Amino acid sequence: MTGSLTVQPFEILLETGALLFGACPSLAGSRIVVYIAVVLIMNVKEYVKRIAAAAIAILNVSVPASASDSQDERQRLFWPDIMLATNNGERIRAIEVRMSCGRFRGIGNIPNDWSIEVVSPSSEQTRLSASSGHGSTAIWSIKELDGSIQFIVNEPTCFDISATVTIQTSGSDRMITFKRSELRAKP
Repeated sequence: MTGSLTVQPFEILLETGALLFGACPSLAGSRIVVYIAVVLIMNVKEYVKRIAAAAIAILNVSVPASASDSQDERQRLFWPDIMLATNNGERIRAIEVRMSCGRFRGIGNIPNDWSIEVVSPSSEQTRLSASSGHGSTAIWSIKELDGSIQFIVNEPTCFDISATVTIQTSGSDRMITFKRSELRAKP
């Protein structure tokens, strides 16, 4: 019985080896070569499993580290009222939002024929600029942009936000600048 128990694994290895080394019959008959090949393959599989498990563990650890960018912590920017002389053709042509120690994370509404540019943070300073393609696509109310700019605060101790709105009339532009205390942020 012990002979059949010790022979049986070698028979399985021999069959596996015959499959593995089918292209080279002289190797397939060698029990030691087959055994080494199967052990190597089993070890490689185990090694790959361990690498995959380690990679998954690393990913699971690193994902929560960036959780500061979760949807729950995003803020939306709301604008104060701006009185436009619409009867004289005054409209909003551009906006610029400047931020310290925060990051822009999304735009919910881009008016027709407007372009938006976000300048990457440098020394914790970032900027979002948006403007109409030409005069006819300037907007009649800043409320069209209420809540559409999303951002996160990276460091509350140095966070600041301000904005400039460029208003066009038939002959010239005027600019209104808003400080942090004049802008509203809501989750």
